[in-house]
Amino acid sequence: MRDSEDYFSKIKADWPLRNLLGLKWCIQSAYSAVGAITAPESNAAFATPNRWFLSGILRFGFVDYYLEEGCRNGLLKGITPVWLKLTDGSGGMAALELRGTHTSLIAHHLAKSDDPPRDSKLRFEKRLMNQVSPMLPTLDEVPTSSDRQVNLTLVHGDKNAEFSFLRAYDNPTDLTSYVSVFDNIMGLQEQSARLVVEAEEIAEPKVEIKLPSQDQANRHSG
Repeated sequence: MRDSEDYFSKIKADWPLRNLLGLKWCIQSAYSAVGAITAPESNAAFATPNRWFLSGILRFGFVDYYLEEGCRNGLLKGITPVWLKLTDGSGGMAALELRGTHTSLIAHHLAKSDDPPRDSKLRFEKRLMNQVSPMLPTLDEVPTSSDRQVNLTLVHGDKNAEFSFLRAYDNPTDLTSYVSVFDNIMGLQEQSARLVVEAEEIAEPKVEIKLPSQDQANRHSG
């Protein structure tokens, strides 16, 4: 098994507390903007049972917008926004990827935190790259390039952005399998954050790091 302290320290280098708080602000801002647009008292077209479904669709675009703005205004320090074209031709879909030194990140809206992300070619490729990444603790040691990045997914959801987690989905054939990185980002305060690894809890100034014991599993598999 690979050195968990090494890969989590590299993830943390891209996503220190200030950047996690930046993610929290971006998500809250996006949800607030969507909530204002879809309020039935402002627009009667949203006064239907489908309001929350429609809100979820809008959150995809709004969260990406605020994440890109967070990179440009320095809220997400050291992170570069890149749009990945998903379809050919004009007017097609694109996914926003946030690139750091050691990680890439794509946001995804979930109705519930335990729901697996919907499958796609891009997400399949990211899971496959994580499976063979030298930076993640997989069971199989697969020879690969030493500079492989960890591909993170920022899953977020519920009616008022009650949850947001950073996860590394790592199995191309199992949508539910992931390595958990941080606890709920929406619960972060200025003075504390929790990093989930695979052992006992170790305190650091302002940031609480959790290094799990060997009999604990940070790998979630459905």
